[in-house]
Amino acid sequence: METLRQQGFSAALQNQALILGVLKRYQITPAHPEFDDYYQESLLTYVAAYCQYQRSHQHISQANYIYTKVRQRVIDLLRQRDCYTRHFGADRARE
Repeated sequence: METLRQQGFSAALQNQALILGVLKRYQITPAHPEFDDYYQESLLTYVAAYCQYQRSHQHISQANYIYTKVRQRVIDLLRQRDCYTRHFGADRARE
């Protein structure tokens, strides 16, 4: 029997279009130097949101719930990166 987390990973891998769509919305394409990092964070966020949705049975659709969680996480990462870049400069942000 699969655990809930395993089901979440299976669902995320089957629904990569949702993750890639969120990343594309913020101009994070495979050509982006940090695409892999953003993709992995989005994948883990998808799994966490999937598990949370299954436990709580929200009153919105599962796709909308997960999309919103992944989108919010990407926005948080972009803001964090922007703040770090402004504080330390562009050279230190890539280290």
